Amino acid sequence: MPRTVIFIVLNSAVKQRTVCDLTEKLFLSKRRVAVHVADAREGELYNKLLWTWKQSSFIPHKYVDQLESPLEEQVVITPAVVDPTDYDTLLLASPAEKATTDSFSLIIDFADKFDKNLLEQSRERYRKYRGYQYELKDMQPGEFFTTEFS
Repeated sequence: MPRTVIFIVLNSAVKQRTVCDLTEKLFLSKRRVAVHVADAREGELYNKLLWTWKQSSFIPHKYVDQLESPLEEQVVITPAVVDPTDYDTLLLASPAEKATTDSFSLIIDFADKFDKNLLEQSRERYRKYRGYQYELKDMQPGEFFTTEFS
């Protein structure tokens, strides 16, 4: 399966809001999305944010400790991906290992340019993806929102 990684370039510390906005865009594009988080605490944060971040939007979603398909929800938040058969998109609120990213055709990661240490970590992930022979793209958030997904 071909894999594409889109690096969203963040020039300021707006990652939480951007993750919510991207989730909405992917949901409206009918993508089945797994939002990868570091742990249950971060999962609960995004669970709450997706309910409250925008009054004009409703994104049905579910937090699960471990993603094992099939699930009804088009959007799931999880720190562990075991069987993502029904999901095509991985949105990395927190980084994931290759065993996780290999299961998705579209991976969305972040280039955190506003912080020197986070930027170096982003560059290291980019190098790893290139080594895995994933297709790589860089986008500004606004560019992503005008991209059509099927």
